[in-house]
Amino acid sequence: MDKFSAIAAFAKVAGLGSFTAASGQLGVSPSAVTKNVSQLEKHLGVRLLNRTTHGVALTEEGSAFLARCLPILGDLADAERQLSVQRGAAAGRLRVGIPHAMARLYVTPHLPGYFASHPDIRLELILVDHVTDLLQYQLDLAIRVGAPRDGRSIAKELARTQRVTVATPGYLSQHGAPRSVAELRGHNCMCLLFNGKRRLWRFSVGGRTRSFTPHGNFVVNSGDELREAVLQGIGITQINSILVEKDLADGKLVPVLARHAVSSDTLYAVYAQSRYMPPRARSFVAFLEEVFKPFRRPSRLG
Repeated sequence: MDKFSAIAAFAKVAGLGSFTAASGQLGVSPSAVTKNVSQLEKHLGVRLLNRTTHGVALTEEGSAFLARCLPILGDLADAERQLSVQRGAAAGRLRVGIPHAMARLYVTPHLPGYFASHPDIRLELILVDHVTDLLQYQLDLAIRVGAPRDGRSIAKELARTQRVTVATPGYLSQHGAPRSVAELRGHNCMCLLFNGKRRLWRFSVGGRTRSFTPHGNFVVNSGDELREAVLQGIGITQINSILVEKDLADGKLVPVLARHAVSSDTLYAVYAQSRYMPPRARSFVAFLEEVFKPFRRPSRLG
């Protein structure tokens, strides 16, 4: 039995909750992963995982063993990253989690230039609008609104934005423009579903930040689809200014209650703490910094 391969297989299955998913990540057959874990359990004389119809779950012994193994596997991964850093080549598979709208509006249009400079990168963009766990999604880095609070990640500031309340000129011509936060109750207020909850709207009123619960006929968990809906003239929404800056400049949307706008959360590139950041990830962070450079200042909107 190759102990390292067996431990690595066990840790991957535990992290993903599936032998099949682990085999895909490791590049071996599910039967090979099952064999590795079974041999490890036989060698240790304990059951590490309980197999169920819904996946796998750690036993008490498995949880304790995993806690001791992860730092060792992390040190080995750091050693490999150090060698990669020393070689200095930005190459290999790069997995990046990013909100749909950020990818479509800003990142994907600039990819030809990135690939021209880094031809050996194999980029995988994972489109997610909710807060993502780097380990769970096997990400090298993620683009995220708001700084992480887990203490296990590093956040690099990419952009500063505002929350802007917007509608089309046609909608406001038909329904009138609200002159106060209270008057929003008479409008179709579409909102974002963020991490399973309706995101409250925020306004600056009398020097204090006030929350408003939007109610309307459209709720969506994608900032990109929320932008498309408001462009169709369905109603009013509050959205991150970075998603609609061009629409506002082109007159497709107009600000509502602009004097009450508040700052939004900062946009970050988030990656795991490590002594050695692989060149492929470092190259993409540098690329993102260039893409979002115009937004590393207070928003001009509002």
